[in-house]
Amino acid sequence: MAHNEAFQDHWGSEPRDKESWHFTMHEPTARHDWSGVILDAATGEVAAYQLASYDPDAAKDRGFKEGYTELLGVRRAYRGKGLAQALLAEAMRRFTEAGMDVASLDVDSANPTGALALYTGMGYAPVNRSMTWEKQL
Repeated sequence: MAHNEAFQDHWGSEPRDKESWHFTMHEPTARHDWSGVILDAATGEVAAYQLASYDPDAAKDRGFKEGYTELLGVRRAYRGKGLAQALLAEAMRRFTEAGMDVASLDVDSANPTGALALYTGMGYAPVNRSMTWEKQL
């Protein structure tokens, strides 16, 4: 529910049901020990979360070890409180502690929540860009 709320305005994002969330959580490269969740102490609800992964085969192919943030979500009521920054800072600490060379993630540069500014403000730099094209029929 927290993911669906956090991503409801994002281009290309569709709500995830229990089965698809199960698949996400049990992906072979998932690193739950490098992931984080912030709970609202008053309600017990998920306020924000960060899911991390590591692909050792990609590390061999690319020549560096990458701690990757698969998903970072903050529910609407909790935005603007520094939760995303806190989760990313903790993820980078965990990546460093695990011997990773880089911290990476993907972002839609037109993301309505200002994620691009968040990531560049935390020292992330673009290394690859892609575009999606469409034509109305």
